[in-house]
Amino acid sequence: MSCKVSDTYFGAKSLSGTDNFKNFGFLILFMKIMKAFDKKVGETEYYKYRINLPKKVVEDSNLLGKKLKAKLEKGKIIIEKE
Repeated sequence: MSCKVSDTYFGAKSLSGTDNFKNFGFLILFMKIMKAFDKKVGETEYYKYRINLPKKVVEDSNLLGKKLKAKLEKGKIIIEKE
């Protein structure tokens, strides 16, 4: 099973094609990728990238605690079981 980050969930739809959030009626969900400093080795700095996913999406995906892989496909980030 895979969970596409860009998919609508619970039938939620973006308010417009340019909006970066989805309206769940009572909940407005903002998601963005965050860059976090990891370590510095010599003069080279390393970063990790993080994203907070909605609890219900993670629970329903049945991917919690599993090894995952991420790939880029047609401008979308896809997270799926390895």
